[in-house]
Amino acid sequence: MTASNQVTWPITGRFVLIAILAFFSVVIGANLVMMRFAIVTLPGTEVDSAYRASLAYQREIIAARQQNERNWQVQVYIHRQSDGEAELAIEARDRLGAPLAGMNSWPASSARSTAGPIGRLMSRRPMLGSTAAAPRASLSDSGIS
Repeated sequence: MTASNQVTWPITGRFVLIAILAFFSVVIGANLVMMRFAIVTLPGTEVDSAYRASLAYQREIIAARQQNERNWQVQVYIHRQSDGEAELAIEARDRLGAPLAGMNSWPASSARSTAGPIGRLMSRRPMLGSTAAAPRASLSDSGIS
């Protein structure tokens, strides 16, 4: 059998100092890198005035409550035809069941953008109300125009 020579390193004050300095250098370096990424990706506040944003949010809450108090009933019907097109009918009634009159349907620009990949909107009637006056849109699976 041969005896193995074990080399031992004595733990001196110099070794402890270097180990502690190396450890904290790595931690501080990582913090600086993360701080730099955080500052670069978030350049500032999302709103200019939190007070004004909270007022706008409060107005949204009030409008939603007023909408709920109206107790409107909205029904949406989709009738798909054999040629691949579909007819969309929206019927809106007040709390007594009477058709809502005098309301315009959505504008053409937003109607096209909401169609998305479903298809293109081809025709609409201008007023909400009874089924006969409900806005109608034809949807084609051929794509967006």
